[in-house]
Amino acid sequence: MLETPTTTPAQTVPVWQTSMLYGVYCGVGMMFFSMITYLADINLMSISGLITLYLAIFVIGFITTALAIRHQRDQIDNGHISFGKAMSVGILVVLVGMLISGGWNYVFINFIDTGYMTHLKEQFTETWGEKMPEEALQQALDGFDTAGSLLQTLKSNLMSGVFLGLIIGSITAAFMKREPKPDYLR
Repeated sequence: MLETPTTTPAQTVPVWQTSMLYGVYCGVGMMFFSMITYLADINLMSISGLITLYLAIFVIGFITTALAIRHQRDQIDNGHISFGKAMSVGILVVLVGMLISGGWNYVFINFIDTGYMTHLKEQFTETWGEKMPEEALQQALDGFDTAGSLLQTLKSNLMSGVFLGLIIGSITAAFMKREPKPDYLR
């Protein structure tokens, strides 16, 4: 008579479902922050505005990544997650969040407030106009004209998502990984 094993082997559960769910949370958080800065008319072209923007992106990214890794580890993977799998979750969460945020920015700039890019150009000129050579200023202002295109938005957010995802994912994974104990330690 065959005996059935008393424990089931550990299954490898893909990270897509967790990453997509928490990536949506990340994207919505970034969209919410974007609306707050818009409604409060924060000058995102100033040093303090840029620091606030990147700090918010990192905070939203770290929180949603930590929640996603914890969910994957504790709810799906029986309390264990490798560094590589945790990092994959982190990268995907931030990447999905950045793509959603980029899509929102594209819709906002091109359909909701079509004059917003002009407003940002004015803020940039007020903040940096006298501190930059004329040629560099014109080159920077020309960059605003292409920033509203769908291809440029997706390209920019894809690159940012991968870069920030690597940073946020690896830091969060380092703190949240939990390898199973080897059999001889149980």
